[in-house]
Amino acid sequence: MAKVRDLTLRFTPSGSPDVVGYALYSVLVPDAVDYDSTRHDLGLPAVNPDTGEMEFAMAPLGLAEGDYNFGVVAVDDVGNESPMDLIDNVPLDLTAPDAPSGSRIDRN
Repeated sequence: MAKVRDLTLRFTPSGSPDVVGYALYSVLVPDAVDYDSTRHDLGLPAVNPDTGEMEFAMAPLGLAEGDYNFGVVAVDDVGNESPMDLIDNVPLDLTAPDAPSGSRIDRN
């Protein structure tokens, strides 16, 4: 089984007191991300105590390989969503390289 590098979304949390969660919108390039794009509910991601940034492991989102435009939004207690913090042209390479072959250990 191959190992593919972990991807972590990091962002500075909203300063609004009524935020109850966050969402990530995604769309394949060349389309522009907007509120009609695919929405991924992030809940309240963990906060890194060293940086104060929120961190979310992207593997559970199940995105396919490709180039993406993303938008992160804060969601308040009545469901309103903030303007998007955009992350453009992110290549997701989820394919591990072929394994080497012919490996052996020789005794001298």
